[in-house]
Amino acid sequence: MSDRLTLEIPSDWWMSSNSRMHWASKARRTDWLRSFARLQAKAQHLDRCRGPVLVTCWIQFPSRGRADPANAYPVVKALIDGLTDARIWPDDDSEHVIGPDMRRKPGAAGKGKHIIELVLTDQYVPF
Repeated sequence: MSDRLTLEIPSDWWMSSNSRMHWASKARRTDWLRSFARLQAKAQHLDRCRGPVLVTCWIQFPSRGRADPANAYPVVKALIDGLTDARIWPDDDSEHVIGPDMRRKPGAAGKGKHIIELVLTDQYVPF
């Protein structure tokens, strides 16, 4: 089973591993992203996962220029925490979540936004 959650993140809320921002600004953005993912999981009718889940994260940047998908980790971590809050999985530890595998989605999202698509692939194998 595979499920998808597509999220448009405004540039004002974007964070990068290379960013050196004030802790309060980072905390506000993290809280917003976490809440946004929780609400969108419900709105997009994301199913609860039964076993370990492989998370593949496709990131579409504002332009087609050079970008490093791994630098989006602070945003993706907040989104994954939001899915934990939405009870998509019991916890985001290594027993329940494999990854995220960060990849660049071709094309451009457009000025002022990033598009993140989280693909959740159930790794459950009944024995």
